[in-house]
Amino acid sequence: MSEGMSYAGEFVLEKCEIVACGNDRVDVSKELMQLDIYESIDSPLLQGNLVFTDNFGLTNTMPIVGQEILRLKIRTPSTMGGGDFGEEKIIDRQFYINKVNSAKSLKPDVQAVSVEFVSMEGIRNNRNIVDRILTGTYSSIAKQMLKSDLKTKKTVFVEESSGIKKIVANEMTPIDIIHQCKKEAVSKENGQPTYRFFETLTGFHFRSIQSMYATESAQQYTIVENETTVDGRPDFMAEYARIRDYNINRNPDTMSGTVTGQFSSQLTVHDIFNKDIITTNFNYFDQFDFLKPEAQNFTINTYHGKGANSMYSKTAYDQDGSNLGSTSVAKYVTSVSFKDQATGTDASLTTGDGKYAFQAPNHQRWLLGGKAFDESLRNGYVLDLTALGHTYMRAGQVVTINIPRPSRAKQPDKSPLNRFYQGPFLVEAIHHNFLPDGENGPTHMMFMRCVKDCVEEELEFVEELPQDVDDTFFEEDPLVEEFYQDELA
Repeated sequence: MSEGMSYAGEFVLEKCEIVACGNDRVDVSKELMQLDIYESIDSPLLQGNLVFTDNFGLTNTMPIVGQEILRLKIRTPSTMGGGDFGEEKIIDRQFYINKVNSAKSLKPDVQAVSVEFVSMEGIRNNRNIVDRILTGTYSSIAKQMLKSDLKTKKTVFVEESSGIKKIVANEMTPIDIIHQCKKEAVSKENGQPTYRFFETLTGFHFRSIQSMYATESAQQYTIVENETTVDGRPDFMAEYARIRDYNINRNPDTMSGTVTGQFSSQLTVHDIFNKDIITTNFNYFDQFDFLKPEAQNFTINTYHGKGANSMYSKTAYDQDGSNLGSTSVAKYVTSVSFKDQATGTDASLTTGDGKYAFQAPNHQRWLLGGKAFDESLRNGYVLDLTALGHTYMRAGQVVTINIPRPSRAKQPDKSPLNRFYQGPFLVEAIHHNFLPDGENGPTHMMFMRCVKDCVEEELEFVEELPQDVDDTFFEEDPLVEEFYQDELA
């Protein structure tokens, strides 16, 4: 990586070209003030903004009106392209400028122009309405939307889902249809309802969170107080692994989690065709009960050879031993028409020859587990960090993070690492920031949000609440019901 590199974080801007409506073109690489690109596993499209100096009145003469094409080519020095399985290591993309912000005057005849841009598929999506019947697995329908309707030429990563479905698309955009598929898709590989649809600088992804967990760590990040050198020269690899700043951003809320179904929930399904009631219960702790042969743990540590335990304690809340997962406050009721409950076929949909080949919207497979997983990831161990950037880090990758343990010198256990913020983390989002006038020159910074959904060591718990902390055993205070005196003084 270090060949041809002067310092860690350096980038080469080979092209930053704006193509106007009339095909006039101008490269503003030398006028660049700031470039930002945002990618997230919760966003279907790449977005960004560009700020450049305008010495020639381009907003008026080209003009720039929010209908232009932006062509970008950026790379880390010594990185020319390529990558495993078609994963490009450079940024070579075309975007649509959709908004022109207010210009700021810097000096006479010079202004700073700010524009916002989005992936080309974004403008195609808004101009493409799907009005037809779609059949196949959710993954094949998503692939069809991307390749045939949005006509993307980018790399598409699609994880195969289970079950043949039938969607009657009525005046829907392709991305709306993919979002519908994402909501109910269940992985054929692991049976998990954790699909995400998103775009990175590599391409489009329709896949489960577990398929991301299963990838090797792309980068290690740790805290280093001083710059690292080798034989008196900067150690570029160590500098890329150095966390410049970080913020622990976890906000667990067990009250909210109880209400939203993060820890337990119940689904009641009325099977109209078979005149039957099907009840399904979810308990967060079941997946971590290693005494149960059927327990399956699909958290990130499982895929990286680490201990995988619950983020929450199983401690008892009362003398009966009930815990966070004992009572289902979140309850859902729905109806479905199963031709065959065992196979989940839909009694209301048939093929042309009268066969029941399509899967019903089987809420038992995705609703409870999917909602609980989303809440656990949102309320999991979240770390916002700043690091020097390179052009092949992507949202959806796994990184290894090691944060020092706070006040370790004052504790009996001298372990150097934070017990919660160590090991594999999923990169949920990246903000790529390119500045041409960094401290050493053109500098690429990354502001990353990394998340984790488990802990390595099981949290302590008691199986029943001790009486001295159970307020039901405390002496009862008086009940006050009288507030009015017979006579006022």
